[in-house]
Amino acid sequence: MTMNVITEEPATSFNETAVLTQDDPHIIGLDDLILITGASGFIGPALVDSLLRHGFRNLRVFTRLSSNLTRLENVANSYKGTQVEMVRGNLLSKDNCLTATKGTAVIFHLATGGDKSFPDAFMNSVVTTRNLLDATMQHGCLRRFVNISSFAVYTNNGKGRWRLLDESCPVESDMKQCGDAYSFAKIKQDELVAEYGKNFGIPYVTVRPGSVADWGSVGAGVLAAELDQGPDWALAPRSD
Repeated sequence: MTMNVITEEPATSFNETAVLTQDDPHIIGLDDLILITGASGFIGPALVDSLLRHGFRNLRVFTRLSSNLTRLENVANSYKGTQVEMVRGNLLSKDNCLTATKGTAVIFHLATGGDKSFPDAFMNSVVTTRNLLDATMQHGCLRRFVNISSFAVYTNNGKGRWRLLDESCPVESDMKQCGDAYSFAKIKQDELVAEYGKNFGIPYVTVRPGSVADWGSVGAGVLAAELDQGPDWALAPRSD
């Protein structure tokens, strides 16, 4: 699976107490609270399994009221001595976001909106992300916001022969060229996260998976292999 990671660390940290030395293996301790939104989707159970397997013992998973929690419960029940708190709600609710983000050190934001229409995708990707970021600012304990985006934000317009789409391609800037609501919403979500990082000092990393497969499919094995390498791509301190 292709995965593009963009990290932004503001000059002034959002939470100065979270600054660790370069000798620390991760930016948080194993008992610090990690929130995973959209945890019942394709990536969620694999991410939860990877975090638990690598020793992180305090997780909170946020899902929609209608979500099936069977896979998450099976993963959580496989590990003894860990805490996986399951919270149901809607990220369009600011109160739900405040509840979900309380005490969290790291947020893996997997939740995404629908793609039936541009307004629906914008509301359920961009507005929900803004609510989540606003909630973290009120609590003031966040050490990293992991924004899960998509390879679909790139454009290969202007490239030469074969028009290969890869991480060297620019992000689509002409919204008229966005042929689907999902890509449009993800571009706007990424812009919002970057804006909060710049203006409010929220430390973040944006990850752009190239493909995501259902948990039960062959492709899920590729995804699981990527996650099996551990969460260092999101939780390690910067080397520069």
